[in-house]
Amino acid sequence: MGNATTLAHSAPLINPLLDLEPTLDYSELRPFKHRIEQFIASTLRSDSVRHISVYFRDLNNGPLFGINEKERFTPASLLKVPLMIAVLI
Repeated sequence: MGNATTLAHSAPLINPLLDLEPTLDYSELRPFKHRIEQFIASTLRSDSVRHISVYFRDLNNGPLFGINEKERFTPASLLKVPLMIAVLI
């Protein structure tokens, strides 16, 4: 916890829990992850997409999971996000 305390003092505007190494196996996320996997499988079977990647992290508590999170893709639609943020601010 020393690392989180040090981070909290050096950068008070961020959540110090994000600096901690997350645990990958949280039992409360298993049903959620399973439903996401089912959705991905059915979507891939429909031939409407070729690749799907999901990365989930609870920013308050730190648990996370990923499904094909290492898949490489061109984030073309993500380029709109910074523009949208700039417009809404």
